[in-house]
Amino acid sequence: MKQILVTGSSGFIGKELFRFLNKNQFKLTPLSHQDIFAYQNRNEVFPAKELSDISGIINLAGVSISQRWNEKTKARILESRLNTTRFLVDSLQCAKELQLPIPSVFINASGIGYYGISPAGVQTEASPPGTDFLASVCQQWEQAALHAERLGIRTVIGRFGVVLGTSGGALPRMALPFHWGVGGTIGDGTQHLSWIHLQDLLQILQLALTSSSLQGAYNFTSPTPVPMRQFAASLGKQLKKPVLTRIPASAAKILFGEMAEAILLADQQVLPQRLLESGFQFQFPDLASALADLYPAEE
Repeated sequence: MKQILVTGSSGFIGKELFRFLNKNQFKLTPLSHQDIFAYQNRNEVFPAKELSDISGIINLAGVSISQRWNEKTKARILESRLNTTRFLVDSLQCAKELQLPIPSVFINASGIGYYGISPAGVQTEASPPGTDFLASVCQQWEQAALHAERLGIRTVIGRFGVVLGTSGGALPRMALPFHWGVGGTIGDGTQHLSWIHLQDLLQILQLALTSSSLQGAYNFTSPTPVPMRQFAASLGKQLKKPVLTRIPASAAKILFGEMAEAILLADQQVLPQRLLESGFQFQFPDLASALADLYPAEE
């Protein structure tokens, strides 16, 4: 049974990943933010001898970006990601210097924010990065993780789209107004949403752990991004609720500040080109099938 070290295991995706991988004969070891902070306070790295028993690392840790931003929260968003990633890479470096076995794969989360707020056209892994705050965070985060490659570790960067699940993340918050009968779109609805069903994401993470052919950056998104207007219409249809309201972009910016422009109003058509080229088969490639699976009782 392969042992996997996971950071960010208390979050929405981390909790689901624990359940999924445990069912698939992986033994998972959580490493919490508090544990990392304690190590760093003592100027220590993760014990090299314990790393020798670990086959892979999945790093999901980071302060949520779904909050109103100010200079303090933006600093925490960046530092929480860099500090954890650097801690993990430094721990691997220490074990390597002691000539002890180290994990064969390092999987690090990132986001499609890498491409910027409103990049022109369709984005693939070959597209250039953006220049806004979130794009800068993703670039710095990925660069910190890629130091693991220098240690001879297969490194996979997952640029997550909006992960659709009912136990957490964005979807329950997006669906809540529909349940109240006041569902609608944010902005003019033409901005594209690049999403992925939670089950497809978990399958991809397992593939990244086990397939030696996966290396480098991948877009963890479905192959069918949709305009926000279409997303709202599909969600309303699945929930059998009307699409009645529209929050103007100006109001969203007043309510949510800079975060609104970077997340709620961002227009990103991101395709998983490298995953498709690898032969990965999405269980939920289109929005209708994804929502039908997530809200079957509403059919």
